[in-house]
Amino acid sequence: MEQIIRDNANAIFALLGVLSGAILTFFGTWTLQNQEAKTRLLEKILDRRIQAHENMIELAKLFRGVTILGFVETDGDLARTPIVMASKESFDEFLSKFYRTGMENSTWLSTEVVREYNFVQDYLINLYEFVQNVDSENFSEVGRLIRQDFIEFSGNLEKKSFNFFTGDLTKFKLNDLSQWHKYPLKTTNKRLEQTQFFKKRDELLKIKKA
Repeated sequence: MEQIIRDNANAIFALLGVLSGAILTFFGTWTLQNQEAKTRLLEKILDRRIQAHENMIELAKLFRGVTILGFVETDGDLARTPIVMASKESFDEFLSKFYRTGMENSTWLSTEVVREYNFVQDYLINLYEFVQNVDSENFSEVGRLIRQDFIEFSGNLEKKSFNFFTGDLTKFKLNDLSQWHKYPLKTTNKRLEQTQFFKKRDELLKIKKA
């Protein structure tokens, strides 16, 4: 046996070299393909996250749109109301857009954006319940009184969405779904109490009873 090995040493070493090369090539190719697959997957995740935050920015812009009411406020500015509050139909259409955007994108949004979105959602739920018995032609007056709320919501959602592009863009990972995606109840209630909708409750009730 030893004689056979000595006589064929060159051939054996050559064979071992081929086998070693083949094994190294296999693992090298496998590692490269595995890395490429991970890269493609991460690129898809990043694309989805970018699109989700862009969609949230577009939603934020809807809050800013206004329509002129045709008279001047006491401070001299033209009276305006959010376009989405121009009528009951406009408000209902906006709510559908708001909820649809949230459901389609929440998985890909940063926790910061999701928490702000959920706060605005709590506000809109309260507003929706309030305007149930308000005539459509009076929606614009309700919107006029709470317009500042919509401006602030727009700015907050847009700012927090942009934070993703300036800070989280290269973090190739999804949110931790175990995290609590709402502000603490105390924080939510305090912020709601600071909105025009809650501060101008008496004025709004007059419109509702009209």
